[in-house]
Amino acid sequence: MAFLWGAFMSQAMHKQIILVAVTLFVSSAFVFSAPDTPETRRREAERYLQVSPPKALFEDMADKMAANLPPDQREQFKRVMTTQLDIAALSKAMIDSMAKNFTTDELKALADFYGSPR
Repeated sequence: MAFLWGAFMSQAMHKQIILVAVTLFVSSAFVFSAPDTPETRRREAERYLQVSPPKALFEDMADKMAANLPPDQREQFKRVMTTQLDIAALSKAMIDSMAKNFTTDELKALADFYGSPR
């Protein structure tokens, strides 16, 4: 009888230990997740734009779009697209839009991914 009681207790203890481990694991997901506030969203959006600057994005876009134009119009098109844009206003609009539509964790993932070595 004592043997059965000991076996039952070890099974109960084993289940308890597993339950505690699972509870700690699940609750740790909330600890490692960044708080999702307008401030944290804005900070992560700004960090994303630091690793993926809008100016470089628009230069690349103008380059690719210019390829569809006649050769004699390409340079002028690229010059207008890259010098006539208000990058500061575009950056602010991008940050505002990203902070409105993405969570902090999503923005952090974007910044981490695009900021990692390629």
